[in-house]
Amino acid sequence: FIRIVTSERGAKKNVYKARRASQQSADRALLRKEFGRFVSSPVYLMNCGIGLIMLVGISVAAVVKRDLFAEVSAALPDSVPAGIVLLFAALIQGMLLLTNAPAAASVSLEGRWLWVVKSLPVPTVRVLRAKRMLQFLLSGAAILVSVPLLSAALSFTLPEALALAAFELALVFFLSGFALQMNLLKPDLDWVSETVPVKQDMPIALSLFGGLLFTALLLLPALLLLPVAPAWTGLTVSAALALGAGLLESRWLARKGTARFDEL
Repeated sequence: FIRIVTSERGAKKNVYKARRASQQSADRALLRKEFGRFVSSPVYLMNCGIGLIMLVGISVAAVVKRDLFAEVSAALPDSVPAGIVLLFAALIQGMLLLTNAPAAASVSLEGRWLWVVKSLPVPTVRVLRAKRMLQFLLSGAAILVSVPLLSAALSFTLPEALALAAFELALVFFLSGFALQMNLLKPDLDWVSETVPVKQDMPIALSLFGGLLFTALLLLPALLLLPVAPAWTGLTVSAALALGAGLLESRWLARKGTARFDEL
């Protein structure tokens, strides 16, 4: 027995290699944590990121089938306002962006390890900001790729393309805050499988259907202004309303949202 427990068996030793450590801000570290969680979970990645692939894919398909889209636009009756194509493109892109809502599951995914995040020496508002920023950055990158492609395919003017990009970015700013709010109000921290908070929980459904309703309401002023103003003007007004709604979400998250997170 002594010979067995005292024998030295050959084993590969880990060789320590000195590396340069880089200092980073708390916001960047929290965002890196959220991004790492997003890409490391196949369920999380596919269910909350597939809409971005579809958004870029449709824009590429529009460029490839540019002649077909031109024929469809030319076949529209004269009674249809000229800017309706721009508003329809904004609606379709908005619906695809709704499917990218990692913020609607980011709080629930902390699960029984929530105490680790709450024990970090950073203000709660920064933790929530990182969860919201993940959705905004992912969707924003897809928008900056898809809008130029879609604008080229549908022959949008520069003001129309800029108004479309501004509306989509402002919409994502609001939707990310709305999704995080839904998750704070209806968190699920007792899940066994990640599939539950990502696919089956109430916050996902609320952010999807509620976001669809808000997207339609935000585009309503642009539709009402269409007979008297260019489509890009009305879409700019809708972008301003979406930005205002997003700022209200930021205010709620900084006050009631942080208090709600601390109570979990």
